[in-house]
Amino acid sequence: MFQAIPSADAVLLKWVLHDWRDKDCVQILKRFREAIVSKEKRGKAIIIDIVLDLNGGTHESVELQPFFDL
Repeated sequence: MFQAIPSADAVLLKWVLHDWRDKDCVQILKRFREAIVSKEKRGKAIIIDIVLDLNGGTHESVELQPFFDL
């Protein structure tokens, strides 16, 4: 699952990390770093995801949360 990613100028993750345990997210991000960082240049990691409030959150955030689990 966490195999090497080809070199790139940028890597995009959209609604991925919230589904993984913290230690798995670290492994995913390490692979991304390997793909975008070289001696000559540095790339960009673009992450689009939801940030969950472990204390319950607001009514609006709780109401929208199921849409991110599709």
